[in-house]
Amino acid sequence: MRASSTTSTISYADACTKAINDLSQFGYTEEQAYIILSCAPCEGRISAIVDIPSACCTLALPIDAFEFDVTPNADGPVSEARGSLATAS
Repeated sequence: MRASSTTSTISYADACTKAINDLSQFGYTEEQAYIILSCAPCEGRISAIVDIPSACCTLALPIDAFEFDVTPNADGPVSEARGSLATAS
């Protein structure tokens, strides 16, 4: 997941939001995706700073954390029901 924005803080928040949106395409709720991002060994980086303060941040999530294939392919993500253990309070 990658995001470019005006500051590194906003750019990193955008990258996290895009990661949550990407995980929701596999059938996770936003709450479940948020929990995955808080528990999995994610790697966040400031990838580039161009014309300060513009920044590009990335968030890498290990594919080994999943029991199914999350790598990009021509068919797109396969959405399945992932349960409802995490819900908004």
